[in-house]
Amino acid sequence: MRSPYFASLFTSLVLYVGLTVTFVQPSIAYATDAPETVNAQEEEEEEEDDDELDIEFMDEIDTPKADEKPKSNLQFRGFIDTRWGTRLKSSDNFERQTTLAETRFQGNVKFSANDFKFNVKADLVHDDIIDGTQVDVREAYVELPTNDYAQVRIGRQNIMWGLGDQIAINDVFPKDFMGLYYGRDAEAEYMVTSSDALRTSIFIDDSTLDIVWAQYDSWDVPTGERFSYYNPFLQQTAGEQNVLDIKENHSGSIMARWSTNLFGQEVALYYNRSRWQSPEGFNPQTQQLFYPKLNTYGFSTRGELGPGIVSLEASYYHSAQDKAGDKFWIRNSEIRFILGYQFELATDLTASFQWYQEQHQQQSQNLSSQPPGIEAPPREYNLLTMRLNQFLLSQKMTLSMFLYYSPTEKDSYLRLNMFHKFDDHWMINIGTNHFAGAQDGRFGQLEDNSNAFAAVRWSF
Repeated sequence: MRSPYFASLFTSLVLYVGLTVTFVQPSIAYATDAPETVNAQEEEEEEEDDDELDIEFMDEIDTPKADEKPKSNLQFRGFIDTRWGTRLKSSDNFERQTTLAETRFQGNVKFSANDFKFNVKADLVHDDIIDGTQVDVREAYVELPTNDYAQVRIGRQNIMWGLGDQIAINDVFPKDFMGLYYGRDAEAEYMVTSSDALRTSIFIDDSTLDIVWAQYDSWDVPTGERFSYYNPFLQQTAGEQNVLDIKENHSGSIMARWSTNLFGQEVALYYNRSRWQSPEGFNPQTQQLFYPKLNTYGFSTRGELGPGIVSLEASYYHSAQDKAGDKFWIRNSEIRFILGYQFELATDLTASFQWYQEQHQQQSQNLSSQPPGIEAPPREYNLLTMRLNQFLLSQKMTLSMFLYYSPTEKDSYLRLNMFHKFDDHWMINIGTNHFAGAQDGRFGQLEDNSNAFAAVRWSF
């Protein structure tokens, strides 16, 4: 994303911190306290290494109570990350076989004073695949002082809901699956992308009500620019010579979640009024893909069962522009659910499994509207996943395997990952992404994009 305004803001903040560190060294203290976050899911997403450098400025402020000394806290941290990846076999759809060649500098400035919080996190990225440099603003928000019963956050922020492990149902916020497919990050930290949003959280006893207004942003999916995809009109996979033409949309979206704890179980209800996350509509006149309107209504629950944790999440996807189901060029309404179970197989060895299903509604109307030569989607789509994580060397090294397999389309996606942290600063990441199956399957269409990648990161 190119953003001159945020780029200049970020640069100014970095310069400010650098000058302050230079001229106010006597007041510098080092700490390892992690910042408070909105909820447990976001704590996992936003936690940084405990031993990273925090720069704190402690100022005494006069208050009516002499024994109270509110503190202000300014932190700066970041990293430099270099990654390279290549296809495991040559593809006729691309001149270059390189899938990843980027260097990324991230700076993160955080400031807090009493209940006020300000956070800017931005990446300066040089991507050799597109031969360009751009600024990716990951976060730029303020958290306003309220009270013990509410919280307000305004600006660009990362929001993640739901219980699925790299499968999103009620989590309709933007995702970068492409980055996951070609190895952009070690632990899917970049799969969750940013939203320009106003988020209000209201706390009532053990319950939380989150209401979000956000500018709509789609998921990042294969379009032919970096990864090939299956083109139903060409009846074959296509690449950089046939990049998908997609009509962008940046209308507003409204999302809500109510979460609580009932009888020892985590329970949540969800509502979303937005658009499909991927281009599920096609305009026959303009020959252009678009994002149809979508409303979703869902729930989730999670709790202990035997030696592990079981979770269930479901949602009804109401296709608002195809209520009757007779428009073949717009995806039908459907029911989606995930059933998951995770447990510890042995010391430092964990496993998790998921069953995901889509049940397409009004299938008969959809079949009757299909033109000759266009095949309607199946009534049901099933997907199974398995994750294994092995932690070694006092948990400094992680070996990870994540497998997707669809018995419906008989295709698969296997991701192997090795993540090793040498010390407080240096980390390496090596992995592979393997796609297999029929060329018109969700993962099979990506078979020519199977790749290996490696990365080095220095954090400060």
